[in-house]
Amino acid sequence: MKRLLLLLFIGLTTITMQGQISNGYYRMKNTSKYGRYLTISNNKVDETNKNEIMNGREGNVFGLKTVKDVVSDPSSIIYISKDETGKSQWACNIQAQGINPLKFLKDNGAELRAYPTGSNFFIYGNKGDIVIYLVDNPGSDGFIKAARKNAYPDNQEWEILPINNTTEYLGIAPNENIKVGDKYYTTIYAGFPFQLSEGMKAYYIDSSDLGAATPTAQLKEISGKVPAATPVIIECSSLNPADNKVTPLAESEGPAAVSGNKLVGVYFCYAKMKGNTNQENTATNYLDIRNVTKYDENTMRVLGLVDGKLGLVKATDADLTVTDQGKYIPANKAYFPISASEASAISSTSGILLSTATGIQSIETTNGSSDIYNLMGQKVLRKEMSVDQLPQGVYIINGKKIIKR
Repeated sequence: MKRLLLLLFIGLTTITMQGQISNGYYRMKNTSKYGRYLTISNNKVDETNKNEIMNGREGNVFGLKTVKDVVSDPSSIIYISKDETGKSQWACNIQAQGINPLKFLKDNGAELRAYPTGSNFFIYGNKGDIVIYLVDNPGSDGFIKAARKNAYPDNQEWEILPINNTTEYLGIAPNENIKVGDKYYTTIYAGFPFQLSEGMKAYYIDSSDLGAATPTAQLKEISGKVPAATPVIIECSSLNPADNKVTPLAESEGPAAVSGNKLVGVYFCYAKMKGNTNQENTATNYLDIRNVTKYDENTMRVLGLVDGKLGLVKATDADLTVTDQGKYIPANKAYFPISASEASAISSTSGILLSTATGIQSIETTNGSSDIYNLMGQKVLRKEMSVDQLPQGVYIINGKKIIKR
């Protein structure tokens, strides 16, 4: 309780009385009627629009988007810090997904500023007489325009909301179709370190044996805190993100990076779409900023179920972002890479079975051919007896630890 109160206090006092912003994690919500949040959706900037912006003309910043539902979106968690090299007391940097998407302003001699207007903020770039404001697109498309002040007066102010784990939090939304026992699973890839809530677990894959009759990959648990830029498999007890909160940590609080992680994370899945269709706009300038990781069943596997157990499988359309131009790994998710020869070797199997680093697996995998012992070495069940007679716990079968849930 004391830790929770401390987090709330920190969150509520991050923005100072003077309207200046202290270093920390925030969400940025536009005050327009759409009420959308800023997300860092791309690390590519359209060169044409960048030049327009630097010359003080209206343009779009395609590295940024606004979306309505952000509770489970890591790209909405933005680290805002004071720019110590800035000339203005309002100079700042924003960082998410491992990048500062507006760094080009600074590279061209401009400053990004967060200037208070009442309880809200103007976010603008300033270079001499040129001042351009970030505004939410005044329409159904959620993308950011850069324009002169009052060009879009109803869309130019932003609420800057501290992440406080109550009203503003990041909650994991597991896949309802990936359930083993009473646990749900998904993958996540975030640019910041984070603390898991009680009852949650995180794993990475540190080895595999794809040449076995039953191909396997080994999970290794990450205890409590997950390092930045680490693709992981998350275990949750609930489908409700409010029950699966993770707390972003300052870089100095994050643990050291894990070594040997076989999972590959994807930050971005950006393609300019034609309205609310599944068609991409393939005009040349949009292809220049397209940023996707195409799914290839010959070299990739995604999280799923293998004969009712947690495993790695070929993706279905439901696992991917699908457009008329292709199928892509969704943003902030992870996949397991394999070689074409490995894909051929496991083609006749239903997938790659995941097991924990301790070798503990489900007792249902036993075939009744061996006696069962407790951890004291005492025989608790003869091979011809039913495992249903055993209480929940960990047992030894054929020298391996087996869990009865």
